[in-house]
Amino acid sequence: MAKAWKDVIASPQYQALAPEQKAQAQEQYFNEVVAPKAGESVE
Repeated sequence: MAKAWKDVIASPQYQALAPEQKAQAQEQYFNEVVAPKAGESVE
């Protein structure tokens, strides 16, 4: 199971990223963790 986003953003690895990399990490987290759980109801 993936880490909760609050745990990801609290990690030293995330904190060390540049703002652009943080945005990419957030998008990747959404695409890989959040979106698959949204199911078919999203159009």
